[in-house]
Amino acid sequence: MNFFLTAVTTIAAIVGKKILEKNGEKIGTVVNEKAGAFLSKLKEKSSHLSMALEAVPETPLNYPETVGDVENALKNNSELEEIAAEFLKVVNEESIPNLQEVMLEISKALEAQTNQSVTYINNIGKLVNLAEGNGKIEIGSQTIQL
Repeated sequence: MNFFLTAVTTIAAIVGKKILEKNGEKIGTVVNEKAGAFLSKLKEKSSHLSMALEAVPETPLNYPETVGDVENALKNNSELEEIAAEFLKVVNEESIPNLQEVMLEISKALEAQTNQSVTYINNIGKLVNLAEGNGKIEIGSQTIQL
């Protein structure tokens, strides 16, 4: 099982389901049951994470953090992993109309975090080079060189 993809898809399905419900749309009974089972099992292991997912869409998620937390929960609990797999099977059979849209939103948030991290690492590298006397940094119209 790819824990990362399972985490992203599970989060997207729960968020998508909750957004649709808030807008008054009906979701299949089996999808509701499996989502409830996943959130219930997750609550046993991480009540703050389960509560964060249950509070959507009123309270937005920090997707990069939530994906990492759900991924770790799946890796460390085979029963939760099994429930997630069952939930995703049902989601696949009884589609959630906005699932792709929510997955795109999550991927953009993850990409933005990754780009920030890469930028941060690149900037640290530049600072190290500068401190070692091997480079320069241009900030606006200024050039800093030691």
